[in-house]
Amino acid sequence: PGNDGISFTIVKRAYTVAPELFKRIYSILFEVGYHPKAWREAVGVVLPKPNKPDYSFPKSYSISSLLNCLGKTLEKIMATRL
Repeated sequence: PGNDGISFTIVKRAYTVAPELFKRIYSILFEVGYHPKAWREAVGVVLPKPNKPDYSFPKSYSISSLLNCLGKTLEKIMATRL
């Protein structure tokens, strides 16, 4: 999950309860071509690369970006429709 803390598990459960609400929200966002700024923000996480002999060097680490799950879902819908 991104900085909002909403995981795909939460999104799936919410969709199960209110699928029409999700369909409506995503349809409107797609129609107007709007991608909420909060859904585009990422959280950078620094991860150590495995099996490095010395972790005192920056090259021993990689950065992973955690994106908002609602934003990822919108991006997948847009990619599919385009």
